[in-house]
Amino acid sequence: SSPSSRRAGRKNSPAMERDYGGLFRGMMGKRKEARRQAREAGGPARKVEAGPGGTLHSFDAGMMVPIEALARQLGPENLRLATVATRLEKRGPGYRLYLEETDGEASTLDCDALVLALPGKDAGRLLEGFDPDLAAPLGEIPTAGVHVVCLGFSPEQVGGDVEGFGTLIPRNQGLRTLGVLYVHATFEGHAPGDKVLLRAMVGGRHDAAANDLADEELVAVVRGELDERLQLRGEPVYRKVFRWNEGIPQ
Repeated sequence: SSPSSRRAGRKNSPAMERDYGGLFRGMMGKRKEARRQAREAGGPARKVEAGPGGTLHSFDAGMMVPIEALARQLGPENLRLATVATRLEKRGPGYRLYLEETDGEASTLDCDALVLALPGKDAGRLLEGFDPDLAAPLGEIPTAGVHVVCLGFSPEQVGGDVEGFGTLIPRNQGLRTLGVLYVHATFEGHAPGDKVLLRAMVGGRHDAAANDLADEELVAVVRGELDERLQLRGEPVYRKVFRWNEGIPQ
């Protein structure tokens, strides 16, 4: 989105939260208000933009692009990759981290301040000998698995409309697929040539059993639920499954 639209979004957000109690309530409230005004005026309802417009963007080689760029800029003296924090101690006004490299080499790192940007279970493990009262509830935070099934097809294999962003599937539809993103139509360059790339999600808090499915079983779930709806024919020319058994903290 443009700088002006981003400024408009920042300006509108507090007002919508103040007047309606939240952004989503504000979006619905503004639309209802536009319909009410149209009825009173005896004309058609005008289109209401709930927020600033924009264009979806991604990186040509995936989400590792910004991570690798940050790593290069920080340099090895400020960023340690492939390193595991095994223990944490309080040392005077600061902290000491005990580290282990993937090659087995051990080291320590002393710091004045520390941010634990970790999943709950990992943060709890690191804090066990430091603050047991904090470690216990962190370690008990449940997580839900979400698994991503990517399928690629040639155009002649797809009879349905797969232009646009994609679709979210409500639980009351009785399907295990949570939604599907039409990657080829959303992110330029993420699918070669004229190929169709679909990215479907399976799992979530209401389908914990998805964690136990093998990759091919996850593919079968998605194919069974999407083939008829999107008129998919034949075997995909590309398939890949990304598993996140502890993907979403609850």
